[in-house]
Amino acid sequence: HSWEFSHDGVSHSHTSHDLAYESLSSIDFYRYAMDRIGRSPNVDFLPGTRVSAVEDHRDYVLIHTNKGVIQSSSVVDTRPAVDDSPTLNQIFHGAEIQVDGDVFDPNTVGLMTDMSVDQDGFRFTYVLPYSNSRALIEETRFSPRKGHRDILKARLTRSINRLAQSRAFNIIRQEQGCLPMTAGTANVSETPNIVKAGASGGAIRGATGYAFARIQSWARLCAQSMVESNKPCPHPPDPVWLSKMDALFLRVIKNEPRLAPVLFMAMAQRVPPQVFVRFLSDECKVLDFFRVARSFPKTPFLSELIRVEKRAV
Repeated sequence: HSWEFSHDGVSHSHTSHDLAYESLSSIDFYRYAMDRIGRSPNVDFLPGTRVSAVEDHRDYVLIHTNKGVIQSSSVVDTRPAVDDSPTLNQIFHGAEIQVDGDVFDPNTVGLMTDMSVDQDGFRFTYVLPYSNSRALIEETRFSPRKGHRDILKARLTRSINRLAQSRAFNIIRQEQGCLPMTAGTANVSETPNIVKAGASGGAIRGATGYAFARIQSWARLCAQSMVESNKPCPHPPDPVWLSKMDALFLRVIKNEPRLAPVLFMAMAQRVPPQVFVRFLSDECKVLDFFRVARSFPKTPFLSELIRVEKRAV
């Protein structure tokens, strides 16, 4: 029921009895999806198939693969954009560990702890405890570059040793990834019969990197569209005000990474937990965003707006 933030020796927690932090195992989700696919008579799963080109021929679509050409009336394309240049990348490297002793509080998630800025940008440690002795620990970094793997691994080792309190531990599994953080990602159809989805189709919330709930909402809409019109639909576009505000937030963090921990700590300390959760998720309202913006120092945002206006002239 608690989410913790810390920076420069100062910590703050959000606590709510109405909200709960949930964790869903990717392998459980994968098995559930594969079971549904296996029981669907009108779905074929073709693992190991590489797509080289997708062509819209107005009345049909041709999908060129290493196993031949497939013809379809429409396509949902979730392949990442090859030349995508996000404002920032959210890069993480983590490990689930079992410690010989009770060192974690299972009721408190370390959402953004030990926040700091170094020569490589803004970073923090994410701690998701499953019990008093087992937790997922992730080193996360916001950076224009996609590298940092060795830096993250070294930092993760230090964080694990610190959080394990010098006790023995076993690494159960490891995970890593890179999420593009760009506000207002194009989420319209490339052609009437080809719909972009996933990261390149607007699934990821630019300012936070959150995507899972957004993808589930889109999947329901897309399934409904297929039933009603036999055509898929793209991700719903974010409101213009949200895209512009997210873009401004990301530019400030990119241009002045030293401000990132200040901004997130200000948000944690001055914004109620319900508003904070809505801001991070896909339920952010105009009033929520203004309450978040009111918690921030105004000068860096005004300076960035002036810089953008000068470039536009």
